[in-house]
Amino acid sequence: MEAKLAELLVRRERAKALRQLEPKKLSRAKFEPLELEFNLASELSGNLRNIKPQGSLLKSRFNSLQMRNIIEPGSKHA
Repeated sequence: MEAKLAELLVRRERAKALRQLEPKKLSRAKFEPLELEFNLASELSGNLRNIKPQGSLLKSRFNSLQMRNIIEPGSKHA
């Protein structure tokens, strides 16, 4: 009985730790992370100066604010 209780306590602690890493629900809309943007091997060059930037800095910052629960997800501020 005590072993089961201890195992249950450990599971609850793990679940609690995982929930703290997820963004909280602030509105009806659910937080959706952006897709990862990367360069393909054929697009890369030997020189870092010739690499084209991927994505938008504004979109990534806006998504970061939503993920950190500063702006509610689904809002169209950008």
